[in-house]
Amino acid sequence: MQYNLVEQARRMGWPKEQILVIDEDLGLSRATAEGREGFQRLLSEVALNHVGLILGVEMSRLARSCKDWYQLLELCALFRTLIADLDGLYDPTSYNDRLLLGLKGTMSEAELHILKQRMLQGALQKARRGELVTQTERF
Repeated sequence: MQYNLVEQARRMGWPKEQILVIDEDLGLSRATAEGREGFQRLLSEVALNHVGLILGVEMSRLARSCKDWYQLLELCALFRTLIADLDGLYDPTSYNDRLLLGLKGTMSEAELHILKQRMLQGALQKARRGELVTQTERF
């Protein structure tokens, strides 16, 4: 689905040679930007003023933590980089857009916490019933 965004960017008027797909982090489920080379690369490209638009499926899930999300928003506002996802187009220099992007980031981080809690509660319930199976290392 993300790769179809290239065509969407072209329909929006971006020349193909100016569209860069950063997908190094696909399949990584880390809670911070540490070790996520694609996100670090994105921050660098924005800070070098090479980016006019960041286009993604669900942008608030891009950073995975409010600290990282707000770092990206600050850079985008400083270098006037727009952000777009399936819900709309956002200008991080606009108060209303910034407020909405901040709320989306907060909700995304809360979602990670809720999922973690649900998984832990499920494991505890299985343990109470004697059904919890764990892998043990064997040497």
